[in-house]
Amino acid sequence: HYNGSVWSQTTHGLTTDTLNNIWGASANDVFVVGNQGRILHYDGSIWQMMAHGLTTATLYDVWGSSGHDVYAVGDGGVVLHYNGSGWSVAAQDVTTYPLYGISGRLVGGATPDVYAVGLLGLILHYDGQAWSVVDQDITSRTLRDVWVAAGGEAFAVGSSGTILAFNGTSW
Repeated sequence: HYNGSVWSQTTHGLTTDTLNNIWGASANDVFVVGNQGRILHYDGSIWQMMAHGLTTATLYDVWGSSGHDVYAVGDGGVVLHYNGSGWSVAAQDVTTYPLYGISGRLVGGATPDVYAVGLLGLILHYDGQAWSVVDQDITSRTLRDVWVAAGGEAFAVGSSGTILAFNGTSW
């Protein structure tokens, strides 16, 4: 933990599983995802395990528009969503490929515009209604992360130096 001046080690005693990514809405609202479907939450004072019972798949990335709108992605194409009170399966039967990165934005302050990327160039898009697969012919290289700008542009990166750009209309 960095307090603005120095780094210090924090202990939680909750798991020894590998933790893969971290995202925070604020210093008092931080989410961590990892192996065995682990999701941890920090409220500014303590870390707690977020029990969800939805998956034991490895979770690779986490992103949210706020502490009450958080997504996690991982092995088997799992996409989870947290609405401030509990986790649910956000995408089912869209893909079985691992998803390694997720990012998004809110359009008009309310409508989610979210992208998830993964194995063999997989790109998923969530428009606030449904998840869908974006054209698979863009690349066959594994994509590891994605970032979405406030204006809707996006970048995805992956194996063999791959960088993809989305201009708001096409990749």
